[in-house]
This record gives sequence, C-alpha cells and structure tokens, in this order.
Amino acid sequence: MSVNEVHSKLAIERLRSVMQRTGLGRSRIYELMDAGEFPSSVPLGGRSKGWVSGEIDSWIRGRIAERDKELAAA
Repeated sequence: MSVNEVHSKLAIERLRSVMQRTGLGRSRIYELMDAGEFPSSVPLGGRSKGWVSGEIDSWIRGRIAERDKELAAA
C-alpha cells in the first residue's frame, strides 16, 4: 500500500464532502448513523465533526456489493 493510499484512508472528511460522495443529505446521514448503518463521525473539537475517508469508502463499496447481489438474484 502506498503512502498516498494510507493517508487517504486516514483522512477526515467534513459533512459537505461526505454528502457529495454518498449522494445523501445531512438528515439521512444522521438517521443512518443512529441506526448503525453508516460510519460514526469523529469529534474534531467544539461542535465540529468529520468522517474517516476509508470508512466512507467501505460504506460505498458495501452499497455497490448489495446492488450487485440483488441484480444477480433477479
């Protein structure tokens, strides 16, 4: 694994970036977090929060795998 890959997995993303990457709105992200279906945020100080980039990558890959499984079953 390259240094850039390690750093990208350890990067913290803010809400706006997570919303753009996932296509989800703020409310839906927090609903999924409360249900245990989305990565938890990381406190950054004060009221600021962020998400671990690698965890968002994994969540997106999981949605793709779920879609592919459903397509294969059809």
